[in-house]
Amino acid sequence: MVEFMYLHPAMNFLAHAYLAGSNPGLIVGNMLADSVNKALYEQLPPNIRAGVNHHRQIDLFTDTHPLIRSSRKIFFPHIRHYAAVIVDVIFDHYLAKNWNEYHPQSLHEFEQSIYTLLDQYAAYFSEKYAFMYSRMKAHRWLYNYQYYEYIQQTIRNLSHRSPDFKSAEITLQVFETNYSLLEKNFVIFFDALCRSYKMNPKLSVK
Repeated sequence: MVEFMYLHPAMNFLAHAYLAGSNPGLIVGNMLADSVNKALYEQLPPNIRAGVNHHRQIDLFTDTHPLIRSSRKIFFPHIRHYAAVIVDVIFDHYLAKNWNEYHPQSLHEFEQSIYTLLDQYAAYFSEKYAFMYSRMKAHRWLYNYQYYEYIQQTIRNLSHRSPDFKSAEITLQVFETNYSLLEKNFVIFFDALCRSYKMNPKLSVK
């Protein structure tokens, strides 16, 4: 049984962790990037800054990709700007669901390796990120992305976190109706993303 005691704001953490390869600094930078402002960025070690930059390049590629845009359009008439948030969440769901096709480690092992690594870099966490990370780790967000029920509850909880999001049920209906199409979009898009931005450990910044 998956627990839903606390659910996160939607971000594609799993994809960023995967695309960072095996370099610790790149992984940490990718995981922290959304909470890093200019002042904090300048205080980070070069290898973590490289991870932040990598994360931002991935986001730019994602936001401008035709399949991402078409996937967001499926939801846009119903939820407007929240379509980007929802597609981020469900694409991480497809990655987790099909994890064995992408990575030799089990999802459980990969998740634990990410938490173990991040624990070592807690000194670089902002207060907001530290709180969010404590919930991520306690409730195993990365692992639980694979469960359809988890994604359903994540979408429902978005209405509690964002009072102007009042369309959880229609969002879930659209997601269910278009589940196979969205998964096809993910597979094609993620292949292109991996070819462009998945880090080769031999080339990654030390």
